[in-house]
Amino acid sequence: MAAASGWGEDDPASGGEWTTVTRSGRSSHSGPVGCYPSATAPAAPRSPAQAAPAAGGVIKGVARLEIEDGSRRLDKYDIPVEVSGDGAPPPADGFEEAGLVEAVLRNVARCGYDNPTLVQRYSMPIVLSGRDLMACAQTGSGKTAAFCLPVVSGLLAAEADAAGRGGGGGRGDYDDYGRTRRPRALVLAPTRELAAQIHEEAKKFSHQTGIKVKVAYGGTPMIQQMRDIERR
Repeated sequence: MAAASGWGEDDPASGGEWTTVTRSGRSSHSGPVGCYPSATAPAAPRSPAQAAPAAGGVIKGVARLEIEDGSRRLDKYDIPVEVSGDGAPPPADGFEEAGLVEAVLRNVARCGYDNPTLVQRYSMPIVLSGRDLMACAQTGSGKTAAFCLPVVSGLLAAEADAAGRGGGGGRGDYDDYGRTRRPRALVLAPTRELAAQIHEEAKKFSHQTGIKVKVAYGGTPMIQQMRDIERR
């Protein structure tokens, strides 16, 4: 910082003005000689602080989100659904109407599910009818259950059908030596976190059904995962 004028005179009362110049060359202050400059610019007036919302306002805002049991109730909203494909099965009004077997319906009740979400209503009949499905829905809309429930139900129905025809029922998931399990359904996930999440949900839906749910992903020893998959 340098003084442009006045600092070399002995008499501070000789009049005149001084100006401080910063390194950028801009004038920052101007005043009578003899008054020392201040390097700090005057602070701008602060805007008044906004008052915190009242408790009643917060409650009203949360109520508009239709949150129950810690999650959004998407079934409260009018969400448009588009279905393509020839002869697509109609949506199911409930889990029982979708055609899930009794064992899966019991697990649905254990999970506390009362009514299926939109993606579940449309997906379950399509998967159970043997059709290909590609679904896209909002986060938290129940997409995992939309494909896990009909897959588990379909596997159990196939076992019951094979047992009724004298095919042994359920033994098709073993190799010829009867020692190693083989996968009957495969779910691919893009991340390890999502794979672990699907694994936990699938275990709930297959509880006490005889179906074993296993998971394998990178970042952990492969031998241990293989042993876990082969274990009965």
